[in-house]
Amino acid sequence: MKNISAQVILKPAVLQDAFSVVDMFRRAGFIAGPLVANNFSITAPAPLFEKYFGAASEQASSARQQSELPLDGLPPETRNAVEAVVFTKPPDFGPGGNY
Repeated sequence: MKNISAQVILKPAVLQDAFSVVDMFRRAGFIAGPLVANNFSITAPAPLFEKYFGAASEQASSARQQSELPLDGLPPETRNAVEAVVFTKPPDFGPGGNY
């Protein structure tokens, strides 16, 4: 099963307790990357994104076409701490680039 990754951007007010937010995603089953400034990465199979964010598997697996996931399906504690969950667009250079 293919894994996808996204970047979680935290609200400024929760930065002092950011590690508990990272831990919330880990407990949900995501692989969480290191906290860097106000964000960290999450990686998981598309069905976990579907369950946690309420996006259909097809939407989650083709997420590179979208820029942001809806936060409505997140538990309130997590939703209140997260500014956005975004997908980084692939670079324009290299194989398949638009240059």
